[in-house]
Amino acid sequence: MVADTEGRPADLAWGAFSDAPPWVLDPDAIAWRADVPRLRTKVAADLPGLTAPGRLPPSARFIRVNRRLTRALVPWLARKRLGRYASDTPGADLSKRLAPGGRGLAHLHQAGPDHLVSEGSSPRS
Repeated sequence: MVADTEGRPADLAWGAFSDAPPWVLDPDAIAWRADVPRLRTKVAADLPGLTAPGRLPPSARFIRVNRRLTRALVPWLARKRLGRYASDTPGADLSKRLAPGGRGLAHLHQAGPDHLVSEGSSPRS
């Protein structure tokens, strides 16, 4: 254990997270420390390629979302083109098809904004 003259750990400036650590590191005794600058340079060079968005979204999610949207929109579009749909807005029908459990989002729309946030209160309070 190495400590400086003020009683603080010697590694406080470069590696410790506490004034009272369970141990103190000696930088000369760490064998892999010499490789750190090379590894940092390599990671910095690789990072843009690792964090760049892909050209296509993840395939399973893409297929699942497209399947749900197709099942919701195609029947509505077919009925609309055949003149069998009473309204131009699919509203509740679409929300029932998209939401799991069949209940949909129509109940929130019908309840109005007062149902979600009472007047005079803030959603963040």
